Amino acid sequence: MVADFAQRVGAMLQGVRGPMTNGLRLGIDVAAVDYFAHLMERPAGQRFLLTRFTEVERTYITSDPARIAVRWAAKEAVSKAIGTGFRGIRPIDIQINRTPEGQPLVERGTSEDWPLSAHQWDWSITMSEDDGAAVAIALAIPKGEADDFGE
Repeated sequence: MVADFAQRVGAMLQGVRGPMTNGLRLGIDVAAVDYFAHLMERPAGQRFLLTRFTEVERTYITSDPARIAVRWAAKEAVSKAIGTGFRGIRPIDIQINRTPEGQPLVERGTSEDWPLSAHQWDWSITMSEDDGAAVAIALAIPKGEADDFGE
């Protein structure tokens, strides 16, 4: 089901190209909640949390598989929007936080600098979890490129 959903979303996003998207960066990821539920039952689960999530994130997600999956999907989406995936940035370098109102925020985690200075970009992220699938979409505009959008 998760793979089917990811294929449908990917097909819809194929049309997001052209001059209006110059400089716009988009990343999407879908994660299966069951995978993280099984991971948290194993001894490697706690190590996974410690090496991939910041203290702020761990405080929020505790060991809830749905919260882990949706934040993992968000980290993946951010790394894809940067364009390097996790070859250019580690998961713990990306922190998914929340405003007091609950709006998700993309913040710098443990690293001072991200590839392409992406920690300075304007970020928007949305996350959702339903029926065993967690999905996140990250949208970024590199600094200095907002003028391409009429701002």
